[in-house]
Amino acid sequence: MVSPPQSSPLINLAREVLRLSELHVAIISGDLRFARKVIKSASMSPGGKTRILEARDRDGTTPLMTAILCGRLEIAKLLLRQGASRKGRDYQGRTTSKYSRASLFDSKLRTYRRLGFPSMSGNQERERRRIANILRYPAALRSCRRSGNHHYSHSRILKRDKDLVVLKPVGGFETFKPGKEGTDLLNATAGFIASATTSSDEVRVEQFAVSGWKPNPGRGRRVLDNVAFTELVREVIYLHKFKIRASRRDAGNQTALPKQKGRFAACHVEKKLAIWWVVEALKKVLGTPDVGRMPELRGAEVPRYYKEARLFLDHGPCQDVSTS
Repeated sequence: MVSPPQSSPLINLAREVLRLSELHVAIISGDLRFARKVIKSASMSPGGKTRILEARDRDGTTPLMTAILCGRLEIAKLLLRQGASRKGRDYQGRTTSKYSRASLFDSKLRTYRRLGFPSMSGNQERERRRIANILRYPAALRSCRRSGNHHYSHSRILKRDKDLVVLKPVGGFETFKPGKEGTDLLNATAGFIASATTSSDEVRVEQFAVSGWKPNPGRGRRVLDNVAFTELVREVIYLHKFKIRASRRDAGNQTALPKQKGRFAACHVEKKLAIWWVVEALKKVLGTPDVGRMPELRGAEVPRYYKEARLFLDHGPCQDVSTS
């Protein structure tokens, strides 16, 4: 038995009346550290972790259901990583996902408040919606069940109507507008770039992009201009004498002009994001976006968060990128 760091006669009474486990109490109180301690302690005995993760209160509410209802995002992710079932039902047959609809459980939340637990905040309301998204999207659920050193490890990018949704194990969810829609968006590659640093104290640089050389005027603020960056990639290729292949897709279904050679090869997400990253480093270190000065970065004092980056794509890298 692990003793909670803080308790009161009223909360002790609540535990008895509502048949709350230690983990339930930690979740309602928003005590992530104590929740970890309870799970770790339970794991010491055979079957102990399963028992604590699937413990039921008076209404048959599991710890995961409680985390959803109370909007405890980090604790919910902890429970999922530890193997908590998302398919359970309480004693009235209500599913785990139903607990994201707080209006169905007003009386339960009022009881918590009367018994001395903290009131719900606006942030908890938002986090409840984020947990609901985690349960709704299998890719997000898989992300939460994994761990990685990088703050975006196991991120997923989902295409939805005119938007792209980034599911981040850390930092929640982000929707960005690529300026493409319909089949144009479905056929495109999407991705983003971020600093490889894992330190929470360092600056993290992010930018999003979709493949293609055609204009994307409806893009969001943090999405690259397809036309401008495709041309910038081509400029770098010619400037530094890299090889570029012509493609029958350089001009769509039309015959490509000489000036359009290599446009398709240059419009890959990976290349555009990499060049954007270098340009940002040039501006930060040398005060210029001139890609002709790229070699000067080798001997310059480059901030750590620009020294290495990671690319996150919605599928594997294109062949001519992975083999070049």
